[in-house]
Amino acid sequence: MLGNVILQITSPNQDTFNLEIQIEKNHNRIEYIQIFHTINEKVIDKRGTDSNIIYTSEKTKFKTIEFNTIKTSLEYPTTFHPSNFELKNAQIFWKAHVAIEFDNNTNYEIKEKFIVKNS
Repeated sequence: MLGNVILQITSPNQDTFNLEIQIEKNHNRIEYIQIFHTINEKVIDKRGTDSNIIYTSEKTKFKTIEFNTIKTSLEYPTTFHPSNFELKNAQIFWKAHVAIEFDNNTNYEIKEKFIVKNS
C-alpha cells in the first residue's frame, strides 16, 4: 500500500536525534502517524530468553500528512540510559516505532532497531 518506507535517523547533538520517514506512495491515504522510541533489554540464560522494555519515549502524532516525507526531532532521555551493546547472553538495543493509521481504519506498524553510541 505504501510502497517502500525508508527510516533515516541522524543525531545532530547530544540532546536530540532526527527521524525522517520517506513514503513511496499513498501518503494521502494516511489518517495519522504516531512515532516513539524504546530502549529494550534482552537476556538469555538457562531459563530461556527474557525481553523487557526499560524506557518508552513520549509519543508524537502527525494528523496531517501532506507530503511523502515526514521529519521530526526526538529527545534522548534526560536520565541516563545505556547505549547499544551486545554480549554473549545480554543485549541492549534502541528501537524506533512508527504506527500508521489509514483512512479505511486499517493500520501498519514499523519497528526498526537503531544504534545509539552515547546516551
